Amino acid sequence: MFTPFFAALALMIILFDGGLGLNFDKVIGQMGPSFFIGVGTQITSIVTTAIITFFVFNDILIALIMGAIVAGTSGTIVVSLVQRMNVSEETKTVLTIESVVTDVLIAVIVIILIEFKLSGSGNYLVAAQSLISAFAIAVFIGLLFGILWLKTLTFFYGKPYAFMTTLAALFLLYTIVEILHGSGAMAALVFGFVLSNDKEIARMFKMKSSFVFDEKIKQFQGEITFFVRTFFFVYLGAMFVLPNPSDEFFIIFLLSTLMIVLAMVAGRYAITFLAIRRYSVLKKDSTAIWTMMPRGLAAAVLATLAVSRLVDLPDITKTLIINYSFMVIVLTCIVATIGTFISERKNRETKSVPLNQIEKPLQKN
Repeated sequence: MFTPFFAALALMIILFDGGLGLNFDKVIGQMGPSFFIGVGTQITSIVTTAIITFFVFNDILIALIMGAIVAGTSGTIVVSLVQRMNVSEETKTVLTIESVVTDVLIAVIVIILIEFKLSGSGNYLVAAQSLISAFAIAVFIGLLFGILWLKTLTFFYGKPYAFMTTLAALFLLYTIVEILHGSGAMAALVFGFVLSNDKEIARMFKMKSSFVFDEKIKQFQGEITFFVRTFFFVYLGAMFVLPNPSDEFFIIFLLSTLMIVLAMVAGRYAITFLAIRRYSVLKKDSTAIWTMMPRGLAAAVLATLAVSRLVDLPDITKTLIINYSFMVIVLTCIVATIGTFISERKNRETKSVPLNQIEKPLQKN
């Protein structure tokens, strides 16, 4: 009952924290590879998952909805992991932007597909307009609100409760954007990004007044983010129900779930391979990039949303949507964990170069 509300709160807090950790120059430089990997991974995930689950649901729209639900990497998990990984700043920025963009994209896509299913018909032009509108509203209002709040923070510098007032402003921003049918999550990201890049924003808009942003806000935000993230995943674990092994659908469910995850891994690997050929700066962190595919917050929320909106679906279909979503979340998180371990070990081995390898070139001279 309260899952959609708490999930929206968690997503807002996490993406605001992600925005605070983004550097303006690096974001501009890594926008291309972020969209290449993010959109490419989404397309392959939606298509492969829809093909596999079509034989289970026997309904192409439900299969597409299922594919879209589990198509995006979780900003909640990715932002937390990459900030602690021993990878380049370019890779951190690419993976952060990718996860944030896909979180927003899949939410819009799932909502459009649900409305299409409910109405029985649809207009693809209207769907595209809804997608563009959600992004445009969020970016514009988030940017404007962020600039206004930077001016306000100048008066709060060095005073207590500056973070609490900023958090209140974040809630207000999210509410305004959602009322205007924009993406509150994207607005939260833009808001945090503007606050963290005050000097660049002032230079970009040629503002004479200097902004003052208290770095203690970032520290408090990190603590709040840790609490929200931890509480959410405990709550998520409590909601998960393993299917009954005696159920006739259990074997089909188990095999199809493994096929979905394997298809996601293969698709992610292929997209990463193409991205590295195009953006060579990412080559040294290839393992981290292609295994950084955890699903989480958005998938759980959208699965719940789909089941609650599509009330005419058979109970077995609703159960399968929930169970597929949670199993994919668990398995992709395991893949990301293993990939992180392997990537970190490879980076440590690369940095510890044996002395005899350094001496050989000297001996030739």
